[in-house]
Amino acid sequence: MLVFTPYLHPHPRSNSITPERQRRFVATLAATGIVTQAARSIGKSMEALYRLRAKPGAEGFAAAWDAALERGVQRLEDCARFFVRRTASLLEASCARQTAFAETREFFAP
Repeated sequence: MLVFTPYLHPHPRSNSITPERQRRFVATLAATGIVTQAARSIGKSMEALYRLRAKPGAEGFAAAWDAALERGVQRLEDCARFFVRRTASLLEASCARQTAFAETREFFAP
């Protein structure tokens, strides 16, 4: 995913989105699945990144972005599934304990 041809600015300026920043953006996007967070991580606006993505010659960056977003969203979905399963099992265990406690109280009730 990080192996892509970054866009090289013909006349780079101090605020250009450098190849290093493009790679960091893609890596953060793959880790989080959140474009705004990845943009923030490199100190660039969403508008600047979308403009870069649309430039001729930035196809490698655009493809890496798409792949990173897909991977990041998959990670979010995996986390959500884990959270739901874990919450359900904790709730089930809690209900079982409450039932056992209620049955014990009934058994020892005067």
